Amino acid sequence: MLVNNEFNLHFFMFIIAVIISLSACSTIPKVDFCQNFTAPLNANRTLCIDVHGHVLGNIQSGAHVFLYRVQNLDYVPVMRTVRNCTPIQIGKVNDTAGYNFTCLDYGRYVASIPSSSYANSSVGSPIADEFKDGNSTLFFVFQGGDYKYLVGAFSINKTHQAQP
Repeated sequence: MLVNNEFNLHFFMFIIAVIISLSACSTIPKVDFCQNFTAPLNANRTLCIDVHGHVLGNIQSGAHVFLYRVQNLDYVPVMRTVRNCTPIQIGKVNDTAGYNFTCLDYGRYVASIPSSSYANSSVGSPIADEFKDGNSTLFFVFQGGDYKYLVGAFSINKTHQAQP
C-alpha cells in the first residue's frame, strides 16, 4: 500500500511539473501578424482606388467576398492571413458574379471567398480586374486556395512614368 501511495505522489508531482513547464512556454510573446498587415488604412489619405472583379465558378449571388491587406503575396502567408485575420472590407457578389472594393491605397491585397459559398462543386477564385491608368496599376498575382477558402491575390502599385 505504501508503494502505491508513493507512486501516486511521484506521478502527481510529475504532472504538476509538466503543467508548469507548458505554462511557462505559453507565456512567450507571440507576434500578431494580423495587426501589421490587415489594419484599416489611414482615413486621412488622398488616394482612393476602387477595385472591381469577378468570381469564377458557380458562386451564389449575394455571397460575401472578404478583402485582406497582406505583407507579401506568397501562398503560405496569404492563406495564414485569410484563416486568422479580420478582413478590412467585405463585399457582396452580384447577379453577374461581380464584386467591388472601394477606396484602396497602394499595397498588396487578397480577396477571399469561403468554399461553402458555391452552389455546387464548381468553385473558383475571386479575380480582381487588372488596370493601368496615369497614377496606378493593379496586377493580379495568383489564384488558389485550400479546402475552405478560395483566394485571389493582387497588388496596386504606383505607375512610374518616364520624365519628359
